[in-house]
Amino acid sequence: MRNLNIKLCLFVLAVLFSYSSNAAIFVISGIYQGKNVFIQNPSINDDGVTFCTNDVYVNDVKVMSNITTGAYEIDLSAIRITSQLTIKITHKDGCKPRVLNPQVIRPSSMFHYNSFQVDKDHFIWSTRGEKPRGKYVLEYYSVDKWIIIKELPCKGSVILNNYDTDGVMPGQQKYRLKLVEAEGRVHYSQIVEFTK
Repeated sequence: MRNLNIKLCLFVLAVLFSYSSNAAIFVISGIYQGKNVFIQNPSINDDGVTFCTNDVYVNDVKVMSNITTGAYEIDLSAIRITSQLTIKITHKDGCKPRVLNPQVIRPSSMFHYNSFQVDKDHFIWSTRGEKPRGKYVLEYYSVDKWIIIKELPCKGSVILNNYDTDGVMPGQQKYRLKLVEAEGRVHYSQIVEFTK
């Protein structure tokens, strides 16, 4: 019986050692800004069947496993906009997944929304750290997509910027702002629900 226990322990240790020697972890962190992350997932064999990624975790919750494609999208829509975000990808040794759009979770060094409010007639918001030549896109959510209400040029001041515009839709709605900077970087506000 003792000999069987020793063999069982050696087997378990061998399995654990082989797992740990065949797996690695790749971690990226940032701020969720309303966009999903895309990953290039190299094949590790010439057969094109076995791929690098084992599992994907978002804020320590497993969201994907057994990925059998050369590229995939990590859906982050369950995360609150402007929340801290950590993506952990376990993968096989000898390969490494690559983030195709890391800029979507990099925080801006200066820009942030101070506030975003909706009342019966107006959208009111304030910001700091704007760059010149950007534009705001005011959107509402309908039938699984964001629809543009209007676009406005940003003031471009790094100090305080205050905005007030009309366009509130009737009924219960979800609204957000999207600042599109001149070089293409996008910043989303929090989502505000309001019933008119």
